[in-house]
Amino acid sequence: MPEALHDVSVLLVEETPFVREQAATALRRLARTVHAPGDLAEAVALLRRPPSGVRPERPGDPPADAPPAPPDIAIVAALPALDDELGLGAALARRRPALPLLLACPADQPALLRRAAAADADGLLPIPCPPEVLARAVDNLAELALLRRAKAQEDRTLGRLLDLAPDPALIAEGGRVLCANPALLRAVGLLSFQGLAAVARGFDAFVAECGHTPYAGNGGAWLAALRDAPDALRVLRLAHPEHAELPGHAFQAVIEPLPGADRALVRFAKAEAAEDEAPAHCLAEGADPLTGACNRAGFMDLLEREQRQTDGRAAGFSLVMFDVDRFQDVIDGFGRKTGDRVLREVASRVRENMRDRDVLARWGGDVFLVLAPGSDLARATRIAERLRRKIEAHDFEGVPSVVTASFGVARHEAGESVEDLLRRVDAALRRARAGGRNRVVVADPETRRVS
Repeated sequence: MPEALHDVSVLLVEETPFVREQAATALRRLARTVHAPGDLAEAVALLRRPPSGVRPERPGDPPADAPPAPPDIAIVAALPALDDELGLGAALARRRPALPLLLACPADQPALLRRAAAADADGLLPIPCPPEVLARAVDNLAELALLRRAKAQEDRTLGRLLDLAPDPALIAEGGRVLCANPALLRAVGLLSFQGLAAVARGFDAFVAECGHTPYAGNGGAWLAALRDAPDALRVLRLAHPEHAELPGHAFQAVIEPLPGADRALVRFAKAEAAEDEAPAHCLAEGADPLTGACNRAGFMDLLEREQRQTDGRAAGFSLVMFDVDRFQDVIDGFGRKTGDRVLREVASRVRENMRDRDVLARWGGDVFLVLAPGSDLARATRIAERLRRKIEAHDFEGVPSVVTASFGVARHEAGESVEDLLRRVDAALRRARAGGRNRVVVADPETRRVS
């Protein structure tokens, strides 16, 4: 008897007691542990157990008080039971394809044979089954089960090492995330890996942009895209899908192949070197000396370049224009220096709550603009609303009353000039002021009128 077969656990599902005991006796000569439950509920409970930890280094009986290990191989001779209400079929499906499965069927029952042949199984066994046929089938699947267990143990070891890494990192296989370290989970606003697994699209749902392009893919398409991209475009912007108004985090991805088919370690570094060119462009043209925001001349150059690059593309860009409500009253009541301090603090609060690639500009006086590349109207509106709340909640030094701001939002339309876009967003801002201030008003993207 091959020694490797001593260390596998086999689940046998057979409803006839005499046949079940005969088959279990034969299997005990081949496998370390054989589970032959007398009812389907017990079989389902075994299948639902989480994968076990490290097995003993030497074959032998487990401790008497140890819970039964989940099976490494399943042999199902009761095909009708796959449709039972207790959920045997569903429990098997959840473990597939990691759990090797053999189906056994009488040769004289064509309907069951067709059912077995159409099922997703690793092999078919006849009933009755000659001992040498059973031994050969179990021998083949035991080798597969041991390889999969060794791979699972490697994953656990890598996961423990991953947890020690200070920077965000994950291990992926074929686009599926196998494990992620606490630093990465914190970056996307999660407390545990279970929280990531519970999201319908998995890690894909947390990828807001891939290579500076909005991302809505599935199945780990982001990993394939990064592998094919030059180093400068191996950038992911991660954000929680339920908090799209938050700026998220941009990371430069480093992909390192691991042993095994299509497995990789992906490490994430803060993408300071991979940020959008816009801030550097503004600095080259000159920043506003009071607030540090982009000045008007530099911002106009940047805006025209963005219009040329994105015109006709789906991603597009949006503009947010805002000003401080009743700013002249602040100056009249508390002085010019206090007014300047308010503008500096407004700019600081806005920068803290923008994405890294968004650009803040001082348009003139207390009027500011935010360029949001790749943002549709809905996202830009969420950004504006978030900025409005942050300004309203801030305690401005030297001003005892609440300081608020009014916002206009517009998305650039294909073929629209920069001048027309600025007129639309300015009209939206004026409507926000006329409507009572401290609010966000959106310009209608279809009629180009303010709504």
